[in-house]
Amino acid sequence: MYDKHSSPCEKIQVRFRDDGSIVSFQRLPVGTSDDDEDVYKGRRQYSWHHTSKEFSRIITKVEKNGILEKFAVMQYKVPSDLSQLSLRAHGNSHKKIEPYFRTKPSVIQKAKSATQSNEKPKRIISIIEQEAGGVLNASSPSDII
Repeated sequence: MYDKHSSPCEKIQVRFRDDGSIVSFQRLPVGTSDDDEDVYKGRRQYSWHHTSKEFSRIITKVEKNGILEKFAVMQYKVPSDLSQLSLRAHGNSHKKIEPYFRTKPSVIQKAKSATQSNEKPKRIISIIEQEAGGVLNASSPSDII
């Protein structure tokens, strides 16, 4: 879904109080040494959607002495007009022009159970779609077959 990637990083100096709150925060110039205990490296991974440069995902990670810290932040930038976005077929799709959505195992189990009732396949699919709220109101594409 995301075609292009970029991963710039910048060094920041953060000074903390004993209680863990931040005293000061400052961006450092390129080439600054990582040796200072207050210096962290912030790395942002940018990824852009294959159909729109306005739709992107940004993952920000923090490193200290080359070791990833505990938390990361994920952001999405979404265009105002979502009709520009298109889905691409997944690698498992037999029809390369249509997107592939995996069906939930619970839905597959429902279908298998329904085959014991001598219902026709079309009727089983219809019942499962109705239970999910219909094709237009299903909470997820994976809720229907």
